[in-house]
Amino acid sequence: MDKIIYVLIMESFFASLLFSKEPLMVILKDIISNNVQQFNFRNYTFYCTPYGILTLDDLYTSNSVSKGCKKKIDELFIKRPDLKYFTNSKMHIEQMYSIELKEKKCVIYASGQKTLAELLLENGLAVVKPGFSDEEFHNYFKKAQRRGEHSNEGIYRDNTLRACIVEIYK
Repeated sequence: MDKIIYVLIMESFFASLLFSKEPLMVILKDIISNNVQQFNFRNYTFYCTPYGILTLDDLYTSNSVSKGCKKKIDELFIKRPDLKYFTNSKMHIEQMYSIELKEKKCVIYASGQKTLAELLLENGLAVVKPGFSDEEFHNYFKKAQRRGEHSNEGIYRDNTLRACIVEIYK
């Protein structure tokens, strides 16, 4: 009986942390892609995708993406394989990260106060989701996207954006 009560208390505690406004300290267990990371919080394992952005990985795996868009993404990652594994260079397995959960997505603070979403935007590996209007993050993400546009990296290189524009702004 005591074990059941303990489990219920722990699950309740974990759920309250997940839905609180406070950042949660978690351990990175695996990097699946630039778009999906696996974390542990105590004995719980969960997956996160970056909040507020549409990544190249999202585009590529979308069922409705055009062949031209997929081809341009493939070409980009062939020319720049470091971009395909970009998150691996910015985050490290077994390291602790601060995250916030928003709308079933994660705000992952990957480099101090800078979020993983901002890092992906700055390197042309994502765009701000159309219609995204979160007051807290919108300006940060738009500025990061502008830095990505000026760097001429990722989606802003070799007409990749042009090939994928329809899929982005559906």
